[in-house]
Formats: sequence, structure tokens, C-alpha cells
Amino acid sequence: MAYMAIPLILFYFVRLKRKLPFRPILVLFGLFITACGWTHFMGYYTFYTPIYRLDGLIKLGTAIISWLTVAALVPIIPRALAMRSPEEMEQEIAARKEAEAGLQKAHADLEQRVIERTAEIRALNADLQRAMSETHHRVKNNLQVVSALLEMQLDETPNAIPRPAVQERLRQIKTIAIVHDLLSRSHDQGEEVDAVQVLTNLMPLLAAGMQIESETNSVRLEGEPGPLYLPTKAATGLALAVNELVSNAVKHASPAPGQANIEDAITVRLTRTPHALLQLTVEDHGPGFPEGFDPLNDSNLGLELVASIVANDLLGEITYGNRTLDNSHGRGGGRVVIIFPEHPGVE
Repeated sequence: MAYMAIPLILFYFVRLKRKLPFRPILVLFGLFITACGWTHFMGYYTFYTPIYRLDGLIKLGTAIISWLTVAALVPIIPRALAMRSPEEMEQEIAARKEAEAGLQKAHADLEQRVIERTAEIRALNADLQRAMSETHHRVKNNLQVVSALLEMQLDETPNAIPRPAVQERLRQIKTIAIVHDLLSRSHDQGEEVDAVQVLTNLMPLLAAGMQIESETNSVRLEGEPGPLYLPTKAATGLALAVNELVSNAVKHASPAPGQANIEDAITVRLTRTPHALLQLTVEDHGPGFPEGFDPLNDSNLGLELVASIVANDLLGEITYGNRTLDNSHGRGGGRVVIIFPEHPGVE
């Protein structure tokens, strides 16, 4: 009965455990034990009934099954030897859990270091921002002191110093001070400043400094509502260029006293082009540039300064021309167009 029970248990186990390793071997072992059981049974039976041929056939079948089992068993011995014992598997699982715990700890430590380092960088950045704002504030104050000293000198010795030249230098100093004033109050853009705000703050300075009649709305700003951020160098260059171009327009294109109207205003326009560039346009209602005007040979000192700023600070191009004649008023006017990248020097 034991020879029959053992195979039945093996067959039942193999049937339930579909993914059992070495499954064919267990089946062959079950058949081999079954055959051995029949061999023993036939030995007992032939003691009383001599049926030796059937007994021999059963023994032959048992031998065949045993050799098949041997043939199937030999190739899997290396694989069976390579299998880890339960103790080894438990040790490997414990080692993996320990490694995973170490990895999680390292990850947590790294996250903590990143948080701490980010906080340090933010603190350093805030300190740097405060230092930069303080620097720009001091530069602005120093420029205002220089401007005040020049104005005092003009008041004390009005005839000893060429007044128009000094006033032009004063406007340039105040123009630079406007940029640094905005930088000292801008805490989010670093070393960038809103060009629209710069020009907005510059307009009253130009109108007041050039003493144009107020009823003409002397200098008018149009274009982008902003903000439109530029690096400090480009924003300073842009402000100086506008200062020089408006000054040049006042000198050569302003109407006679008492004859001006709102249409005679000098227009400063800053816009974006479809090609991701910025365009500055300065227009007046004067006689315009003469026919055959050559910027290289016919420019005055102010226009030469503008050309240098456009080439070196704005990295752009400048063109000189005249507005289309306005038939309703019988006059056109000069037009200067500067096209430059929004972030000069950045590819």
C-alpha cells in the first residue's frame, strides 16, 4: 500500500504545483515507485501462482522506467547543486533588505543635503541681490551728486563753461542714474531692468532738460506696454541712445516758439518685431535728413555716439530716413530706426 500511496501523493503535489522546478523528475519517480510496488506484488503473487512471464514484463517495465529516471536525473544534477538552500535564500533576502534600507537612508540623506544646499543658495542669492541693489542705489546717489555739483558750477560761473555741452553731460548722467535707480528697486530680475519703465522715466527728464514748450507734449512714448526686460548694459545704452536722438531732433527739428502743436511731438516707439527682435523708432516733424545723408561722414558727435552704442552695447543695426510726407500738415520729418536682440550677446 505504501508503494501506491507515495506515487499518489507525488502526482497530487505535481498537479497542484504547476510551476514546480524539475517537475518531470517527480513524475518519473512516481512511476518508478509504482513499478517497484507492482514488482513486489508480483513476487508475492507468483509464490502461489507461477505466472513468470507477466512478472518478467513488469520487471522489464520497471527497469525501463528506472533508466529513464536516471537519464533525466543526470543532466539536472548541476542545476540542482546550484540551487540555494533555504538558509542561503534567507541570508540573501536579509542582505537585500539591508541594502535597500541603506539605499533609502542614502536617498533621504541626499534629499536633506539638497534641501539644505538649496536653502544656502537662496540665502546667498538674497544676500547678493541686496548687495547689488545697494550698489546700484549708491551708484545712482553718486551720479546725482555729480549732477548736482555740475549744476552748482553752472549757476556760479554761467559764462565760464559752455552751458549746452554741460547740460548735455548732465542729461547723460541723469539718464544712467535712471537705470541704476530701477535696478536698485528690482529684486526679481537680477541684472535686468524693464526698458519700457526706463524710457517712461526718461521722458520727463528729456522734456524738462531740453526746455521744449509743455503744450506740445514734447516727447511722446509709444509701443509695448511692458514689461520688456533688458540686461543692464543694453538698457543703459538704449536710454543713452534715446537721449542723444531726442536731443538731436530738438536741435534740428523743433518748431519755432509759439508755432508748435501736439502734432509736433517727438515720438519714441519701442516694439517687438515678428522675428523676436526689438525695434526702437524715434520720429520728429522737422525737415528730416537731407538727401544723400551719409551716417559715416555727415553725422554729428551725438549720432556718432548712438552708432557706437548700437554696435557695441545693443549689438544691433541703425538706419536713418524720413517719414512719409503728411499731406494734411504739409511736412514729414526724420526717422531713426534701431533694431536689436532682446538679450544682446545671448545666442
